[in-house]
Amino acid sequence: MSGSTRRVTSPYRDDDKLTGKPIRLHHGIPDDWVPIQPCRDYVERLKKAGADVNLAEYPDSYHAYDNAAIAAPIKSPQAQTSRSCRAEEADGGQLVNAKTRQPYGLDDPCIERGAQIAYNQAAHKATVASVKDFLATALKLKE
Repeated sequence: MSGSTRRVTSPYRDDDKLTGKPIRLHHGIPDDWVPIQPCRDYVERLKKAGADVNLAEYPDSYHAYDNAAIAAPIKSPQAQTSRSCRAEEADGGQLVNAKTRQPYGLDDPCIERGAQIAYNQAAHKATVASVKDFLATALKLKE
C-alpha cells in the first residue's frame, strides 16, 4: 500500500494489554473485504508493547483463502466492506467513525460495496504448516 493510501487504524482502548500468550495472525495481502493494513498497524502496536505476535502475509490471497470449498473465485459486487473506514473507540466503548465522530455502523458513509473471496491452495498449506509448527513448538512436541 502506498503512503498516500495507507490507513492507520486508531487503537482501541487498552487493546495492547494482553495475557502474555503468543498471537499468530495470517492474512492475505490483497484481501479487499478486510484489508491487511489495520492488522499490520495492530501488530506493530503489540510489538511495541512487548507482545509475542507475528503476522504471516500471503500474496495473491483474498478473503477466505483457506476455504477449500471455494472452487473458483467469487466476486460479490454487493458485499459490504469497511476497507475505507476508520473506526475508533469513543467514551463508553462506542465505535465512532474517526472522521465524522458519528456512531459507526454498516450504514456509515465510508462503507463500500464489492469484494471477492478466493481459495489459495499454497497459502492455505503454508498457514496449516505454520500453525502446526507453532503448536508443536509451543507444546514442546518437537525439539
